[in-house]
Amino acid sequence: MTHAAQPRLANALPVRNVPQEALLRLDLEPFHVAAEPQLSACPMGETGICRNPFCSARFVPVRPHQLYCSAACRKSDDQEFRAVGLRAAPALLAWQMGRYAPKGTALADLSRAGRNYYSALAAQWLRDRRRRMHLAEELR
Repeated sequence: MTHAAQPRLANALPVRNVPQEALLRLDLEPFHVAAEPQLSACPMGETGICRNPFCSARFVPVRPHQLYCSAACRKSDDQEFRAVGLRAAPALLAWQMGRYAPKGTALADLSRAGRNYYSALAAQWLRDRRRRMHLAEELR
């Protein structure tokens, strides 16, 4: 297929034409940095147990901050985080857009719907990760 014959989405802009100012820029440090004292006091998982919920294998960490027993487990969890993030992002935006909107307005209703969706998604995701951890334990 020649370059001219390649299909394009009607409204898609080629990446090479996007100005630097238009690229995503989040100046917030990663969560593990922002919450380091809290994570030290209350870790989100046990050291030496793989964070991939379906694996949950015991391993000897090579580095103090190692969370996964293998690159495959890390990649699998990264894919899961991306999938959840894609579902959560619109709800988070809606929640923040109308956070200070007057009650009874459409924007306030949208914000509440975003908050409710995000809360339900987070709770369901945590339950599912725990379910898979227990399943992995049973299968061992």
